[in-house]
Amino acid sequence: MYQAAVVIHVISAITWLGGMLFLVMVMLPLARRDMASGQPGPGLEMLRDAANRFLPVAWASMILLAVTGAYRA
Repeated sequence: MYQAAVVIHVISAITWLGGMLFLVMVMLPLARRDMASGQPGPGLEMLRDAANRFLPVAWASMILLAVTGAYRA
């Protein structure tokens, strides 16, 4: 059971960090480029949609991280 908790913990961490890095390193520059141009573009809307889609995944990952971290402690 301990090994399963470790695997779930690592997968949750990778999922959460990967999603956050994608939002910050890919989607945010696209949104900033559109905001800097002064004209409405798809970048800001894409960032909003991606963040809304990632939110349930992020919460699930954080809950799993907390549960498996407490179990491993």
